Amino acid sequence: MAEIVDEVVGSRRVDAGASVGTYIALAALNRVVDPCSKLAFSDWWHKTAGDRWLRLPAGALDHRRFWDAMDQVSQAQLEEIERRVVEGMVETFGVDLSGLVLDMTNFATWIDSANERAPIAQRGHSKQKRSDLRICGLGLVVSTDGGVPLVSLAYPGNRPDVTPVRNDGERARRSLRDALPRR
Repeated sequence: MAEIVDEVVGSRRVDAGASVGTYIALAALNRVVDPCSKLAFSDWWHKTAGDRWLRLPAGALDHRRFWDAMDQVSQAQLEEIERRVVEGMVETFGVDLSGLVLDMTNFATWIDSANERAPIAQRGHSKQKRSDLRICGLGLVVSTDGGVPLVSLAYPGNRPDVTPVRNDGERARRSLRDALPRR
């Protein structure tokens, strides 16, 4: 995954401790193994055997470096990364695409209400009944073959579920079409 991200985003900044792809891969690994905040990531990493496989300079695991890396990825680049990852999964694992399901939901986030860098987090109707928190919407197109995620549709939490399907449906169809094996 890191290689795909780095191919799409380009070389890392000179002052970065690792490439954008490395930061994204580390964040994904953390979410799978033992989710924690970016602020707590460094403490978590030092409790793992991770540094046996990936040596990073001091300060590279500072939470601000993760945010710097994520800020380097544009929406268009994110869509291209998703397309390439899905294409690789379909090809490598032989995911059957004959049955697809769209699931729309939203989730509460602890992103501060004053944080203007996260416009996707908005007040809206929370399915978790958390009116005290901002929410983000997420639609996933998954295969019926194991529920493998194929296309994501993130949208502001103040929009109803039908909005992204109406507004982003063509992008989802195009992403799925691109992920299908070439015949």
